[in-house]
Amino acid sequence: MSEQKHSCSCGQCESNITKKEAESTEEGGFSQKLKLALFIAGAVISGAAFFFGKGTPLRFVLFLAGYLAIGYDILLECASNIRHGRIFDETFLMAIASVCAMIIGEYPEAVAVVFLYSIGEYLQELAAERSRRSITALLDLRPDFVNVVNGTQTEKVPPEQVPVGTIIAVNPGERVPLDGAVVSGSGNIDTSAITGESAPAFVAQGDGVLSGCVSLDGVIHIRTTATASESTVARILSLVESESENKAKSVSFVTKFASLFTKIVVACAVVIAVLPPLLFRTEFSVWISRALVFLVASCPCAIVISVPLAYFAGIGAASRVGALVRGGEYLDKLAAIEKIAFDKTGTLTDGRFSVDGVYPAGESALTRSELLLLACAVESGSSHPIALAVREECAEYGAAQAEVSDYREIAGMGVTAVCCGELVAAGNAKLFAHLGLPLPESDSDGKTSLHIAKNGVFCGTIAFSDKLRREAKPALETLTALGVRQFAVLSGDKKEAVSEAAARLGIENRFAELLPQDKLRIVKELKENGSVAFVGDGINDAPVLVAADVGISMGGLGRDAAIEASDIVLLGDDLSSIPAAMKIARRTKNTATANIVFALAVKAVVLVLGVLGIAAMWMAVLADVGVALLLTGNSMLILWRVKAKQ
Repeated sequence: MSEQKHSCSCGQCESNITKKEAESTEEGGFSQKLKLALFIAGAVISGAAFFFGKGTPLRFVLFLAGYLAIGYDILLECASNIRHGRIFDETFLMAIASVCAMIIGEYPEAVAVVFLYSIGEYLQELAAERSRRSITALLDLRPDFVNVVNGTQTEKVPPEQVPVGTIIAVNPGERVPLDGAVVSGSGNIDTSAITGESAPAFVAQGDGVLSGCVSLDGVIHIRTTATASESTVARILSLVESESENKAKSVSFVTKFASLFTKIVVACAVVIAVLPPLLFRTEFSVWISRALVFLVASCPCAIVISVPLAYFAGIGAASRVGALVRGGEYLDKLAAIEKIAFDKTGTLTDGRFSVDGVYPAGESALTRSELLLLACAVESGSSHPIALAVREECAEYGAAQAEVSDYREIAGMGVTAVCCGELVAAGNAKLFAHLGLPLPESDSDGKTSLHIAKNGVFCGTIAFSDKLRREAKPALETLTALGVRQFAVLSGDKKEAVSEAAARLGIENRFAELLPQDKLRIVKELKENGSVAFVGDGINDAPVLVAADVGISMGGLGRDAAIEASDIVLLGDDLSSIPAAMKIARRTKNTATANIVFALAVKAVVLVLGVLGIAAMWMAVLADVGVALLLTGNSMLILWRVKAKQ
């Protein structure tokens, strides 16, 4: 799924690249057709060989021709692997078993080995391709062009050539090509491909829109806020591609196991072929035949294919419930989580504060509206929910903002800036203590507050209220039922606001007025006696998201630092995606474990039967292919179950 990036933007290069890709696709299709034709021809020729008596030259020639037509790619792949130092794998076992069978005159057995193995490989690849397509279809959301608005005209431009701040038009039925904010027009958009939300969302002027969504019933003009490489869809693709770099422990175990297991099997097969004839003076051909059965039966392809496929399907299933997992490793970790700590604002609450009270200080001689406009000016460069609430409240006045310079944000405290030549500070009590400014008692009754000072003089306080997410309590109840034994709230907000939100959710562990380093310390303490996940959404949560066993980011599509630091992104800002993803993670881990145990048990039985001379080679191949297909289907059930529920 990796995508090649080319710095050249000329049309000729892009045309050449597209042409090469098309030619590659055509060549791949021709190769598959040729392979199928040879397979059918080989089967027919091998079938015809049975009409000739044993020992006749024509029988040998037909079987040899059928064997080469069906198994040539196995032999070529084996030779290529040996040339590159990869000797002990399933193709090596198949090649050595079938070649040795031809040498000792067991022609039908040799053809059966490559025939059944090829069918199994084809069906397994078909299942894997379906899994890949299900994820690719989910993520193939990048339009080929952008309608850039040029006065009264629009021009079709490749997304890669559109800079931030460009006005683009999205017509009904078209996908939003780049992240941005609506500047004109309104309508319903389908966000299901990104957030998993089935109900359309209505957007109007000022609302943010994510790339990959579809406009349903209106022309909207959007001012872009991200380039193509930084857009929501690009980030999602990047996260999925990183899966290959973060293999689950079970997948790593399978890779190491297959290599070691194959070496042991080859050594055992040599012992079976040589030692009994020498010790008991029996025929070599009998024990060589049993050694070949042993080789074929021991092929680890069922495990090697089904276990990684289980994690791939698990990642695809998780994305369908709104949780984008960086890799199989994090599915394993999520399945074992015992404790979950949450940020409050924007995580347990919807993060959309509203102004609940404005309290100008008498000494400042500022009116309510003047205090709001001053706060709006100094907060103009911040994306914090409180800053957004102030700007939304001030929009009613329709007044122009003051000129702002020397803007500085102090993490966990607030901001300072120079407004019209005067130094203004806006933040919590910690900011005022940090700056050495006096802070009298306010009338905000313990609510989340923004204190404002100008030139060192306290000007007043603005109080805010925030609502809990409607899915927060049901999500916590489901997580409790899944065995999560402890929850905690870690917030930089005031103690009263944190206590109120935590009490409504039934969370006893509450930590308020925290700086980023405080959150980090508490999460490390929680990790001492259990695995911990942290759910956050802001830049101040980035260190904790990295430190937690599993970092889960909310609002993943707009908070860059949180996304980059997290292991799982909740695409729809929906807390219910966490228990849904946890169920999938546990199902994935159980499936991978069951696949390993079942495959080893079946192989142990067939290996014993092979050594005793009870199992013939075709039975060993059928058992291996059958187990591989069965376990492949078991892995795919992870994805199919989620699809069936949608």
